[in-house]
Amino acid sequence: MGLLALGATIMVAAEPTMGTAQPWLPATPLVGFSFSPETAAAYGEDPEEALATLLADLHPAIVRLPVYWEQVEPTPGVIDLSSVDQLLSVVTAYDATGVVPARVVLVIGARNLGFPELHVPSWVGTSGWSMAETLRSQSYLDYLETTVSHYRDDPLLVAWQVENEPLDDVPPPGGPADNVPFGLLRWEIQLVHSLDPRHPILVTSYDNAALSLDRLQESPLAGPISWLSGIHLVGHMRQVLELGDIAGLDAYVATPNTPLERVDVAERTVWKEQELRYWAEQAAAQGKSLWVTEMQAAPWQGQPSFQPQDLLLSAAAYRGTGVAVILLWGVEYWLVDPTWLQEGMVAVGLLRQGGSGVCPAPPPTSVEL
Repeated sequence: MGLLALGATIMVAAEPTMGTAQPWLPATPLVGFSFSPETAAAYGEDPEEALATLLADLHPAIVRLPVYWEQVEPTPGVIDLSSVDQLLSVVTAYDATGVVPARVVLVIGARNLGFPELHVPSWVGTSGWSMAETLRSQSYLDYLETTVSHYRDDPLLVAWQVENEPLDDVPPPGGPADNVPFGLLRWEIQLVHSLDPRHPILVTSYDNAALSLDRLQESPLAGPISWLSGIHLVGHMRQVLELGDIAGLDAYVATPNTPLERVDVAERTVWKEQELRYWAEQAAAQGKSLWVTEMQAAPWQGQPSFQPQDLLLSAAAYRGTGVAVILLWGVEYWLVDPTWLQEGMVAVGLLRQGGSGVCPAPPPTSVEL
């Protein structure tokens, strides 16, 4: 798949209207994975070798890679992007083998891939720490500008992601809440657009357990109902749709926050399928596309509540939801468990088969990449 073909999937629908029965939605998603070199290293794997193995086994269309501020600027004022360059060279070498080429999304920001999302250099300090002050600092601005300027002309680059789940409540253990203020996030996105007007920007969030709660969250009565019922509403998908050129949704069905004794993984997967259809339609109605930036594809931090059969169930459910791109999360774990790798490859095949639950329509116009 060449870059032009990829651009046809990262699309905007031509003059979408809310009056139509359903906006244009792709029948088959592009499939890839998110990759964290830190996670691979934690499993005892060499990050470059791990990425090369996953590329060869899974043949992804897109790979999402982090540019960790803490990793590329361990010393104040000295930015070294060689670790990211090395990962990109692995993708380049894979593309040269003649198989379907992979393209890359680079994630930049203090909030980056991997729970608890915060990735700032140790020299920033934690005493009186403030996300807003950190993101306004000259050192952070230098990190953003240097990274975007270095990679904006790289032929592998298909999109930027600015921060990871930036509006969501993911406080670091024992630390203060580290949400990115809405206005500051908008400023970051505008800055990246000014440095690189050619590539679209992806913004991500998670959502509630069920579509009914997503709808409730958008109601004027959400606050009082949440307070009276004790329901904790989460996620910022509507704001993500407003801010990004592409909306990313992180889809998990078995985590410490999902009480599986009341609703099992299979039922939660059905709920998530409904949410993906809804948000894919909402995105298409705005001339944008929805990506699943993190589709749960491994147990959460080793907990056994998510099994290979759950991955296969998720793949079968999500493939026909109208989502443009699905990126698996947790594939580093597959390298230390052959059962997961074997079943994961089956899941990738299922996702690529697409589904029949979308409405055909004229081809969309592609984003110029």
